[in-house]
Amino acid sequence: MNSVDLGNQFRQVYDTQQISYRIWFPLMHWVLDQAAINAYKLGTIGKTWTKGHLEFRRALYRKLLAYSKLVKPQVWKDPGPHSWTSRPTRQSCVWCCKEEELKKKLLALQKEAGMEVVKEISRVKQPTTTWSGCAYCDVALCKMSNCWTKWHSQAG
Repeated sequence: MNSVDLGNQFRQVYDTQQISYRIWFPLMHWVLDQAAINAYKLGTIGKTWTKGHLEFRRALYRKLLAYSKLVKPQVWKDPGPHSWTSRPTRQSCVWCCKEEELKKKLLALQKEAGMEVVKEISRVKQPTTTWSGCAYCDVALCKMSNCWTKWHSQAG
């Protein structure tokens, strides 16, 4: 019981949680806080950290943010006027639709030939629906996969 109370006290003082309307965000913040508290406790027990909790958090954040300087952002070779935009209605991702059409054609050809050439294509699924897309191309593209890159890198 005492260690649970101490964990709650540590989390209450330096809480990372912000107001969120997504159900999983508070859980992610809780896990992040618990990981930082556990690292601090392991450091103090193992005598590798002798300073206070606030100094530990500051050092942890500095080291984590130092990694962001190492990652170089990818720049488009020819960015043009393409940019993400919110769409007024939820629509199917055009790239996912193209992929599913191709899967349907392959399945039909396999069925017609009476043999299975590609085993990975077992069933056709519903294309992803999204609220976002490319403002310049005026198409719906999903953000969760790499449909943006595939759509804009196709020839012609």
